[in-house]
Amino acid sequence: MRNLRPLVALIMVMAGSLTYAQTTAVSSLGARISRETGEQWINNYRKQFNITSVHRCSADMIQEVFRTADASGVYLIKGLDNEGNERLILKAATENGAMLKDSKAVLTVTGNEQSAGYVLDDLMARPMIEKFQQVQKKNELGGHLYGKKVFENLLSQPGATGVYIAKGLDEQGQEHLVLAALDKNEKVMWTADIWNHGSGIFLIVYPILMSAVAAR
Repeated sequence: MRNLRPLVALIMVMAGSLTYAQTTAVSSLGARISRETGEQWINNYRKQFNITSVHRCSADMIQEVFRTADASGVYLIKGLDNEGNERLILKAATENGAMLKDSKAVLTVTGNEQSAGYVLDDLMARPMIEKFQQVQKKNELGGHLYGKKVFENLLSQPGATGVYIAKGLDEQGQEHLVLAALDKNEKVMWTADIWNHGSGIFLIVYPILMSAVAAR
């Protein structure tokens, strides 16, 4: 997993267009991992925090994120809802890592919620993200960035109707997201492809991102 501190610095200081300071194209972020590795990381997280952190999002909701022109990747940004539950907010990114202003923001669901995701207004997303970062105070990654290919692959698997996203820890204690397809019964398709190896970002300043990226 790549640590994108240079990106954070750019976000904080640039007032014009937002660029992405890395050599790897956003569309290429993400790689397959084994089921054993994915399950081990999830178990490591459970042992460390005595809880699991699992999110779901339907194919339709993910397609809403990528409906914007020039979308090459997706930010998965952590937020806290009014009940203090952690959520992931999905927002499209360009090949250079700029967050697309006119992309739909999509909220993942957790637990026993019947819906498979919600389209979220930016004015609602912003305070959720700020609340998470105020609580964590940079002690935890603020989000992850993945290439579009990861979601295209997951949703192209036969029978896939959505995406499963779980937080995990590797043997060094580094946080990862484990991504897999969900079937129509919302069961994880562990026998299909499992993905990880996006880029972790410690701080995502949503209001600055939104004002820095010019609408097309």
